[in-house]
Amino acid sequence: MIDLIRFFLDRFNLHAENRLEVCNFTDNDQVDFISAFEKYLTIDRILLECLMIATATDAATARLMTFAVLDKFQELCRFPGVQHTRNFHFMCTRQFLTDVLTPSFAQMPQVWRDFFTTTATNLYDDLYAVVESDRGVWPSHLVQANGVHVYRNYDNNTREFVTRANPYDLDDFVGEYVRAARNTHHGYVSDSDRRRRFACIGSLSTAFVPDSFTQLPLLIAVAEFVNPTLLSGHHWLDQSSVECV
Repeated sequence: MIDLIRFFLDRFNLHAENRLEVCNFTDNDQVDFISAFEKYLTIDRILLECLMIATATDAATARLMTFAVLDKFQELCRFPGVQHTRNFHFMCTRQFLTDVLTPSFAQMPQVWRDFFTTTATNLYDDLYAVVESDRGVWPSHLVQANGVHVYRNYDNNTREFVTRANPYDLDDFVGEYVRAARNTHHGYVSDSDRRRRFACIGSLSTAFVPDSFTQLPLLIAVAEFVNPTLLSGHHWLDQSSVECV
């Protein structure tokens, strides 16, 4: 535990130093002071909401706060090859575990490296198991070996539902499933939604996510401080190369 605290404090201090360095936040050749301030406030809010998740005494509150933190990480982070609007979906898939969480935890002291990697792996195993069962997708016959056979899409041009020809890849569907569960925060009416996501995805699901899923924001927050270049620090300066003039 002492090794973990020492390691984490070192990374936390480095993270804070970079957050306070406004030159890490640029728009072409201009320093974007507003972006620096906004992102600092976002991290502060994330940490407060992570504390609320960690100390929640009921699962429903923890789930709601989990969605809130993932929303903020969607805005804060950039991932190579992932559209910004798909960040939320990406963070809910095993690809995020492989590409971001596992290499981040690999930088930690050995015993904690294994602990955090195992915890994250079990989290995604639990989530995928729920989605693939009738506890998640109540018409369970839609979940097949070649993917999830969603009935329909919504054609925004004709404003009609159309038959979806190809099944969803399981990873893609898990992201859509969790996003649809998150969107119930707005209610269950989708007629103003360009994609009618609740009508197409949410209506097939129970919106249930396992209790272990509420650990995801905490794991992402740890990864953010351990290895920010894979999450929100994609423009951070190499401090060792900076010269004062």
